[in-house]
Amino acid sequence: MNRFRTIKYATAFVLPVLVLISFSTTGIWSFSALIFSFVILPILELLVGKDTSNLDSLQREIASKDRFYDFILYLTVPVQVCCLIIFLIKFSEDWPDLTTSIGWISAMGLMWSIRYQYRTRTWSQDF
Repeated sequence: MNRFRTIKYATAFVLPVLVLISFSTTGIWSFSALIFSFVILPILELLVGKDTSNLDSLQREIASKDRFYDFILYLTVPVQVCCLIIFLIKFSEDWPDLTTSIGWISAMGLMWSIRYQYRTRTWSQDF
């Protein structure tokens, strides 16, 4: 499998970093994760274009057994839990204004929208 295809899965951690940035800011900057996900990312996708190269059956089988992808995928669970803990601590310390509250709650909702439905092992879909 092309190493670039494997490494690009590590970009899944861009969203948690932006969520943590949202939690550390107030006002309009608390929407940074949403702005990135729903404005910047679609614009970049339009500019870069689609990747039309799909994996053939042999490459797909090799990719499904790639442990690095599994590692990246399962590492997102503790990252999400850490973000949830930080979110709860931030809200318990001081109640932010309405704009910041909406930004933080939206960022946390976006963070928990990551799903594991593409794995073939059924036990890994239960996370």
